[in-house]
Formats: sequence, structure tokens, C-alpha cells
Amino acid sequence: MTTKLCPATPARCVDEGELGAAARLQRALLPPASFSRLGYAAAYRYSPAGPVGGDIVDLIPSGDRLYVLLADVSGKGIAASILTGYIHAIFRSLVPLGLPLEEIVGRASALLCASTLPAQYATLVFGYADGDGRLALVNAGHPPPLIIAPGREAAVVPTGAAAGLFCDSTFGTATARLEPGDTLLLYSDGVTESFDAGDQEYGGERLQSAASAAAAAADPQGLLTAVSADHARFLSGAVPHDDLTLLAIRREAHAVTGN
Repeated sequence: MTTKLCPATPARCVDEGELGAAARLQRALLPPASFSRLGYAAAYRYSPAGPVGGDIVDLIPSGDRLYVLLADVSGKGIAASILTGYIHAIFRSLVPLGLPLEEIVGRASALLCASTLPAQYATLVFGYADGDGRLALVNAGHPPPLIIAPGREAAVVPTGAAAGLFCDSTFGTATARLEPGDTLLLYSDGVTESFDAGDQEYGGERLQSAASAAAAAADPQGLLTAVSADHARFLSGAVPHDDLTLLAIRREAHAVTGN
């Protein structure tokens, strides 16, 4: 027999068994913990603030491209987790169509706008890296992904509003290149907008510094371990109030550079 979680009124009670099932379903949508395909190695850290979260991360190999998605939906709890599953399904169904990135995100945004509540939307980064290291990303109102490379760092700025915020939103695509050994780092704002006990914010600069310090010596999993350790030291026991998600994708050092 399951118990009920009642944070406020009886009408808001949540069956503990159902909450656990929702958490298991959400985690089942995550990619493999160890990922290496198409000349890229990837790793992620997914830590929801509660039993279920409002972040979703996905890696989708298709042809000679590795598609990547990291989204952060508005709200928290069960409603947010339902929306993450919806977003996961939308992008999984659109990728095989071979559409331009901006059209895929535009269609996803229109679907979210038409079929969700007015306050529901998602910031997200969606794009691909191909076998030659070409990187193309649509950034819909999300914190800028970082390209971590020896001696240089770069950020991919937003190319449109949050998905689902407006039903007629259009998006642009930013392009870059990953050389062998370069790493693309995506993250949710729960990471950079964390505060320590003194009300100091972790911030993008500290994230970039921690990632850069670990990039040369660590594979994606090691890089995320170093960043997560730096983040934990910063918090020094303070409890995060938002989901924490990190995704690192490295072009493997033996990748063949195109002509």
C-alpha cells in the first residue's frame, strides 16, 4: 500500500507510488550513461531538485550527425516532468525527417504553444555535430553553451525566444567547429544560478573556469566530475533549489579532420 504526499491541501496529494513511477519513467528517457558514437564521446550529470525534474537531455545519432538536446521547462514537479517527456517525444519524432534545425525547433515551439498552458514553455539548446566537426546549434532562450578548447573558450548565444512562449516564433542557427579534443558543454541555469550560504551566485565565469581547468586532462566524464566537485565546494552544504544538468560532448582526439 502506497502513502500520499500532501504538501498543502488534500486536493494536492500525490500518491508516492505514482511519483516514483514518474521518476523512473523520466530517467528511462535519458541517454546511456556511457556514450561514444560518430567520433564523439559524451557524458552527462542529471540531478533533479526533487523526485522528478524539469530538465531533459538527449543524444540522437542520425546518419553522420550526432543530434543533441538539453531543455529546461518552466515550473517544477509532476507538471514539469510531463512536459519534458512531451519535448523528448517531439524532437525524437522530428529528427528523422531531416529538416533544417530552425524548422525543427520552430515546429516544436508551435506544438508546445498550441498544446500547453500559457505559463508552460522551455528554454533549450538543440543542434548537431557532424563527422567533420561542424557544429550547428539553435539556442532558444537558454544559457549559452560553451566550447572548451586548449587556449580558447567560446559561447553560443541565444538565437531565439524560449520554445512555446509564442506560437509564431522563428529561430536562427549558430555555427562553429569542434577540433579533435574540443568539448561542447551544455548546462541548465540551475548550475550557474546556484547560490551559496552567503547568497553568492556560482555564475557562468566560474563554470567556464572549472571546465577549462579540467578539459585538457579529462574525458567528458572526468570533466563533469571536476565541474561537479567545484560546484559542490562552492555550495558548501547549501541545498540547490533547481535541477542541475550538465552535458559534455567531446570530439575524440583521433577524429579525422575534413578537407
